[in-house]
Amino acid sequence: MSETSRPFCSETQKLLITVVDENGKHLDRQAVVKLHDKKRNIDTWDTTGSDSDILFCQIDFGDYEIDASAVGYLAEHKAVHLSGLITERELKLVMHKDAMAVDLNAPEAAMPANARRETKL
Repeated sequence: MSETSRPFCSETQKLLITVVDENGKHLDRQAVVKLHDKKRNIDTWDTTGSDSDILFCQIDFGDYEIDASAVGYLAEHKAVHLSGLITERELKLVMHKDAMAVDLNAPEAAMPANARRETKL
């Protein structure tokens, strides 16, 4: 999210999650992030923006579970405990490539000529 489109959140009630790949780079696609508040038993869902992060507002201290998924990556789960510290209100969630996923960026030459011809009919 760009700074101009982010909602205002108090520093002590925000949680900024940045989703990155195993090399620490922002994902080239959106990720779906679920935040589960264990104290209130409430789930909140949202998708990352173009800069691969998501801002949750009105997040109280306590225990949370974070789940994220993105096409081509293994689902990621992380349990976090938030106290009143501002420094813990930003975290990176590392996603790992799914070796079994179809490579959507495969070059055309990787597909046999007969199969390529069938897709163009």
